[in-house]
Order: sequence, then structure tokens, then C-alpha cells
Amino acid sequence: LCHLILTQLLIHIGRVLKQRTRPLEKPGSQYTSIMKVHEYINAHYRENLSVSELASRFFIDKSTMTRQFRRITGTTPGDYIRRKRLENAHQMICEGYGIQQAVYASGYMDYSAFFRAFRQFYGISPGELAARARAESRKSAESGREE
Repeated sequence: LCHLILTQLLIHIGRVLKQRTRPLEKPGSQYTSIMKVHEYINAHYRENLSVSELASRFFIDKSTMTRQFRRITGTTPGDYIRRKRLENAHQMICEGYGIQQAVYASGYMDYSAFFRAFRQFYGISPGELAARARAESRKSAESGREE
């Protein structure tokens, strides 16, 4: 009985691992068009982008594009744009840029929308991140003087 249960467990684990390591999508026309959308977002996320605009630019139905984008990349186009913008703003703030400058350079037009999205994504406010970045730069400057 133990041998039978162990065999069934190993078969189940093998199936789960096979599903997880399999590529999400084989290259094809839908894959190629979605990857073009993905590349466009990477190059233009600082601009005023919307899912509707992307769909019309690439001649894809909006809901089809969203569904295919999620199936291939694991996230929706809107969430991907938001994440790219937030990551860019996070990096700029850590490098010492002002928060307002990081907001507008990352493609946000409204500070309050940025603030809510940033806090939800990172769990801290942009001001808290800036304060931490300043404190770390002071520490590294002080340790550099001591050596």
C-alpha cells in the first residue's frame, strides 16, 4: 500500500513539474503580435499609453489583446505598464531625483494616482522611500570619509 501511494505521489509531482516548466506559449502569429505590444510598452511606457490605444495601434481587439497578453506574459497590459512606470519611479527616487520629477518622468500625469499605486505596489510612500535613500547615501558618504 505504501509503495502504491508513493508511486501515485511521484506521478502527481511529475505532472505538476511538467506543467510548470512548459513554455507558456509556442511562437506563432498571436505570440509575435503580443511580443510586439510588449516591446512597444517597454519603449514607450513613459508616454500616455492606454490598452485601447495599444489595441488599435496593433490592430487587435482590446479584450483579445488583454487575454492573450495575460496568457503569454502572466499579467495584463495595464498592469505591466503600471509596473514599468512604478519601477522606473522607484529607481529614480533611489538615485536621488525628486519625487515630482520621478512621477512625471515615469509617465504619470496625476500625483495622487501615482501615490496610491506606489504605496500599494511597494508598501511604503514615495516620501518614505526618498528619506530612506537619503539616509543610505549619507551613511555611505560617512563611511567613505572614515576610510
